[in-house]
Amino acid sequence: MLNKGVKISYLWVTELIHLFTALILFLLFSNFFGISVGLLAFLGAFLIDGDHMFDYFVYILKTKDPFNFKRFFQANYFDETGKIFVLLHSWELVVAFVALYFVSFSAVFLVLGVSILVHLIVDQFTNHVNLLAYFLTWRAINKFDVNAVCDKS
Repeated sequence: MLNKGVKISYLWVTELIHLFTALILFLLFSNFFGISVGLLAFLGAFLIDGDHMFDYFVYILKTKDPFNFKRFFQANYFDETGKIFVLLHSWELVVAFVALYFVSFSAVFLVLGVSILVHLIVDQFTNHVNLLAYFLTWRAINKFDVNAVCDKS
């Protein structure tokens, strides 16, 4: 029986997609490089969303509202502050990790780069954002303005 009173936020849905893709990356990279590197892939693909906490704390500082998990997962705080930072959501970070791989040939850098890449691809298709939204430098140039990041449609 479906409980019609239960609402699942958009953020919860996207987090479930990220969990699923992170588990796939965990299995894939564990198979090639071992479980510890597989765990790193999982962390890179899933826990990168921890950077949303920074944006939420900016909201708390601005509004003086107490921390609230429900409010955090509603993810309305971007609109409240008018800013989107998500500092780890960055194509530049992907490029940096892949470049470090080609310098060091350490699987760790390749796995982190690919994991963040997969996360950003999912975000690009599931969030209503500008094509340049996940370039940290572009967000910085636009002063992390939510209107510059999010599509107008």
